[in-house]
Amino acid sequence: DYVKQAGGGPNSLAQFNEFLDLAPRSRPFVLQLCFSDPHRPLDKNAIPEPHDPTKLTLPAHYPDTKLVREDFARYYDEIARFDADFGQVMKVLDERGLAGNTLVLFMGDNGASQFRGKGTLYELGIHVPLLARWPGKIQPGSSTDELISGEDLAPTFLQAGGAQVPESITGKSFLDLLLGR
Repeated sequence: DYVKQAGGGPNSLAQFNEFLDLAPRSRPFVLQLCFSDPHRPLDKNAIPEPHDPTKLTLPAHYPDTKLVREDFARYYDEIARFDADFGQVMKVLDERGLAGNTLVLFMGDNGASQFRGKGTLYELGIHVPLLARWPGKIQPGSSTDELISGEDLAPTFLQAGGAQVPESITGKSFLDLLLGR
């Protein structure tokens, strides 16, 4: 019954905690928590120990130049920073006793912000991460090659929370898929 969207950047974790402080404990909630990593412009100092551009293995279709290597290293640095921030989100859920009964969906909004990525139909443009965790409901390690769209999120969360999915909604719930049915 409680829905909010928190916007990216360094305030995301603070907004997450603020949301949890305000959400009614006895009712389901939905939160879309957005982070800006790894979007351009890529930070040079995203993490304390940056990736070494000279040690990276570039995708086969990348030109192997100093600037491309530096850009790709910064991309990995932002992914590492985001991974740590997401880990903090999961830690807060655990500390508040919510981890065991919360459906967490981790999803990218588009393809990689790299050469032949975002906005293209190449592999880096069409493969978007979608990971789900719901202890006791989603089988760990399970996977599917079914096509899921962002418009499928709302009906999935509504169904997971026990709400009626309006017929007018354009997406299709993939809750059965998550639950292995």
